[in-house]
Amino acid sequence: MRPTGGRTGHPAGWSALQVKRGTSPRFARLWAEHDVEERRPVVKRVPHPELGPLEFECRVLLVPETDQRMIVYVPEPGSPTHAVIRRIAERVGS
Repeated sequence: MRPTGGRTGHPAGWSALQVKRGTSPRFARLWAEHDVEERRPVVKRVPHPELGPLEFECRVLLVPETDQRMIVYVPEPGSPTHAVIRRIAERVGS
């Protein structure tokens, strides 16, 4: 919750957290001491029957002021999966 702050479309939840910080010295101390780390990308492996193994980085994008998320699968530039996707795009585009 900390990295997104109050941007996730749940201001009531964020407000409740702020109240808890004000009423619980222990919670306030733990909150102040905790370093937040952003989520690291997740790699998804897809065994495709014709194209072979494909690897994508899974990115979750938060839509500001809503509870919606968009999941995007991106091949690493220069990877074998990237080359396969480019060949498919060229074939479809011609």
